[in-house]
Amino acid sequence: KNTLVFFFSDNGGSTKKPFLSYNTAINSPLRGGKGQLLEGGIRVPFFVSLPSKLPAGKVYEQPVSSLDIAKTAMEVASIGNRSPTTSTASRSYDSLDGINLLPYLTGEKRGAPHDALYWRLGPQRAVRKGNWKLVDWREFTTKSQSGWQLFDVSTDLAEQHDVAAQHADIVAELKQ
Repeated sequence: KNTLVFFFSDNGGSTKKPFLSYNTAINSPLRGGKGQLLEGGIRVPFFVSLPSKLPAGKVYEQPVSSLDIAKTAMEVASIGNRSPTTSTASRSYDSLDGINLLPYLTGEKRGAPHDALYWRLGPQRAVRKGNWKLVDWREFTTKSQSGWQLFDVSTDLAEQHDVAAQHADIVAELKQ
Protein backbone atom coordinates (compact mmCIF):
# COMPACT_ATOMS: atom_id res chain seq x y z
CA LYS A 1 0.00 0.00 0.00
CA ASN A 2 3.02 2.31 0.31
CA THR A 3 4.54 1.49 -3.08
CA LEU A 4 4.37 4.18 -5.75
CA VAL A 5 3.86 2.82 -9.26
CA PHE A 6 3.80 4.88 -12.46
CA PHE A 7 2.94 3.07 -15.69
CA PHE A 8 3.07 4.88 -19.01
CA SER A 9 4.03 4.32 -22.59
CA ASP A 10 6.68 5.79 -24.84
CA ASN A 11 5.59 8.84 -26.83
CA GLY A 12 2.94 8.18 -29.46
CA GLY A 13 2.62 5.19 -31.73
CA SER A 14 4.58 5.09 -34.97
CA THR A 15 2.09 5.79 -37.73
CA LYS A 16 4.46 6.28 -40.66
CA LYS A 17 6.63 3.35 -41.65
CA PRO A 18 9.49 3.19 -42.50
CA PHE A 19 10.50 6.56 -41.02
CA LEU A 20 10.65 5.51 -37.38
CA SER A 21 9.48 1.95 -37.13
CA TYR A 22 8.28 -0.92 -39.26
CA ASN A 23 5.02 -1.27 -37.42
CA THR A 24 2.03 1.03 -37.54
CA ALA A 25 -0.25 2.40 -34.88
CA ILE A 26 -3.50 4.29 -34.79
CA ASN A 27 -3.42 7.33 -32.53
CA SER A 28 -6.97 8.44 -33.36
CA PRO A 29 -8.50 10.82 -32.61
CA LEU A 30 -5.11 12.48 -32.24
CA ARG A 31 -3.12 13.66 -35.23
CA GLY A 32 0.54 12.75 -35.62
CA GLY A 33 2.69 10.03 -34.14
CA LYS A 34 6.06 9.08 -32.76
CA GLY A 35 8.71 11.67 -33.52
CA GLN A 36 6.20 14.47 -34.04
CA LEU A 37 5.13 17.16 -31.58
CA LEU A 38 1.47 16.88 -32.48
CA GLU A 39 -0.71 15.36 -29.75
CA GLY A 40 -0.46 11.90 -31.34
CA GLY A 41 3.29 12.02 -30.74
CA ILE A 42 3.40 13.47 -27.23
CA ARG A 43 0.12 12.72 -25.45
CA VAL A 44 0.42 9.49 -23.49
CA PRO A 45 -2.04 8.19 -20.88
CA PHE A 46 -0.58 6.90 -17.64
CA PHE A 47 -1.66 5.43 -14.38
CA VAL A 48 -0.23 5.97 -10.96
CA SER A 49 -0.91 3.93 -7.87
CA LEU A 50 -0.11 4.69 -4.24
CA PRO A 51 -2.95 3.03 -2.31
CA SER A 52 -2.07 4.65 1.02
CA LYS A 53 -2.41 8.16 -0.45
CA LEU A 54 -4.33 8.09 -3.75
CA PRO A 55 -7.96 7.11 -4.30
CA ALA A 56 -8.56 4.33 -6.80
CA GLY A 57 -10.25 5.18 -10.08
CA LYS A 58 -9.64 8.94 -10.02
CA VAL A 59 -8.98 10.59 -13.38
CA TYR A 60 -6.56 13.51 -13.48
CA GLU A 61 -7.06 15.68 -16.56
CA GLN A 62 -4.22 18.22 -16.35
CA PRO A 63 -1.16 17.81 -18.58
CA VAL A 64 1.98 16.61 -16.81
CA SER A 65 5.47 15.62 -17.86
CA SER A 66 7.42 12.41 -17.41
CA LEU A 67 10.00 14.70 -15.74
CA ASP A 68 7.52 14.95 -12.85
CA ILE A 69 7.92 11.27 -11.96
CA ALA A 70 11.37 11.56 -10.38
CA LYS A 71 10.35 14.50 -8.19
CA THR A 72 7.13 12.78 -7.15
CA ALA A 73 8.90 9.50 -6.34
CA MET A 74 11.63 11.22 -4.35
CA GLU A 75 9.09 13.19 -2.35
CA VAL A 76 7.09 10.03 -1.58
CA ALA A 77 10.28 8.22 -0.56
CA SER A 78 11.34 11.05 1.76
CA ILE A 79 8.01 11.60 3.55
CA GLY A 80 8.68 9.04 6.26
CA ASN A 81 12.38 9.86 6.51
CA ARG A 82 12.25 13.61 7.19
CA SER A 83 13.46 14.95 10.47
CA PRO A 84 11.85 18.09 11.91
CA THR A 85 15.00 20.04 11.02
CA THR A 86 15.05 19.08 7.31
CA SER A 87 14.13 22.14 5.29
CA THR A 88 12.67 22.04 1.79
CA ALA A 89 15.71 23.91 0.49
CA SER A 90 18.11 21.23 1.73
CA ARG A 91 16.55 18.34 -0.21
CA SER A 92 18.99 17.12 -2.86
CA TYR A 93 16.29 16.68 -5.50
CA ASP A 94 14.99 20.27 -5.45
CA SER A 95 17.19 21.07 -8.45
CA LEU A 96 15.53 18.39 -10.62
CA ASP A 97 13.21 19.46 -13.42
CA GLY A 98 9.61 18.51 -12.86
CA ILE A 99 7.02 18.93 -10.15
CA ASN A 100 5.91 16.75 -7.28
CA LEU A 101 2.49 15.60 -8.52
CA LEU A 102 1.32 14.09 -5.23
CA PRO A 103 -0.51 17.19 -3.92
CA TYR A 104 -2.29 17.52 -7.28
CA LEU A 105 -3.24 13.85 -7.45
CA THR A 106 -4.59 13.87 -3.88
CA GLY A 107 -6.55 17.09 -4.49
CA GLU A 108 -4.55 19.05 -1.90
CA LYS A 109 -3.61 21.46 -4.71
CA ARG A 110 -5.97 22.44 -7.51
CA GLY A 111 -5.28 23.60 -11.03
CA ALA A 112 -2.50 22.72 -13.39
CA PRO A 113 0.92 21.80 -11.97
CA HIS A 114 2.66 23.55 -14.88
CA ASP A 115 2.12 27.07 -16.22
CA ALA A 116 3.46 25.82 -19.54
CA LEU A 117 5.08 22.74 -21.05
CA TYR A 118 7.76 22.90 -23.75
CA TRP A 119 9.08 20.45 -26.33
CA ARG A 120 11.91 20.50 -28.85
CA LEU A 121 12.83 17.62 -31.11
CA GLY A 122 15.27 18.41 -33.90
CA PRO A 123 13.77 21.30 -35.84
CA GLN A 124 10.36 20.82 -34.20
CA ARG A 125 9.16 23.08 -31.38
CA ALA A 126 6.01 23.24 -29.28
CA VAL A 127 4.65 24.98 -26.21
CA ARG A 128 1.43 24.34 -24.36
CA LYS A 129 0.00 26.95 -22.03
CA GLY A 130 -3.47 26.29 -20.69
CA ASN A 131 -5.60 25.12 -23.59
CA TRP A 132 -3.37 26.76 -26.19
CA LYS A 133 -0.73 24.79 -28.05
CA LEU A 134 1.70 26.43 -30.47
CA VAL A 135 3.59 23.94 -32.60
CA ASP A 136 5.97 23.80 -35.56
CA TRP A 137 6.01 20.09 -36.44
CA ARG A 138 7.80 17.94 -39.01
CA GLU A 139 6.01 16.17 -41.84
CA PHE A 140 8.19 13.10 -42.45
CA THR A 141 6.80 12.26 -45.90
CA THR A 142 7.65 15.66 -47.41
CA LYS A 143 10.54 16.39 -45.03
CA SER A 144 9.09 19.82 -44.33
CA GLN A 145 8.13 21.90 -41.32
CA SER A 146 4.57 23.04 -40.78
CA GLY A 147 5.47 26.54 -39.64
CA TRP A 148 3.88 27.88 -36.47
CA GLN A 149 0.35 26.58 -35.95
CA LEU A 150 -1.91 27.36 -33.00
CA PHE A 151 -4.57 25.03 -31.64
CA ASP A 152 -7.06 25.22 -28.79
CA VAL A 153 -6.72 21.63 -27.58
CA SER A 154 -9.80 21.95 -25.35
CA THR A 155 -12.01 22.18 -28.45
CA ASP A 156 -9.68 20.72 -31.11
CA LEU A 157 -7.80 17.79 -29.59
CA ALA A 158 -7.12 16.40 -33.07
CA GLU A 159 -5.33 19.64 -34.04
CA GLN A 160 -7.28 20.05 -37.26
CA HIS A 161 -8.03 23.80 -37.11
CA ASP A 162 -5.05 26.16 -37.05
CA VAL A 163 -6.24 29.42 -35.43
CA ALA A 164 -2.89 31.25 -35.53
CA ALA A 165 -4.20 33.93 -37.91
CA GLN A 166 -7.09 34.76 -35.55
CA HIS A 167 -4.87 34.90 -32.43
CA ALA A 168 -1.62 36.61 -33.43
CA ASP A 169 -1.23 37.95 -29.88
CA ILE A 170 -1.24 34.43 -28.41
CA VAL A 171 1.18 33.20 -31.08
CA ALA A 172 3.57 36.05 -30.23
CA GLU A 173 3.29 35.36 -26.49
CA LEU A 174 3.91 31.61 -26.81
CA LYS A 175 6.80 32.06 -29.25
CA GLN A 176 8.59 34.06 -26.57
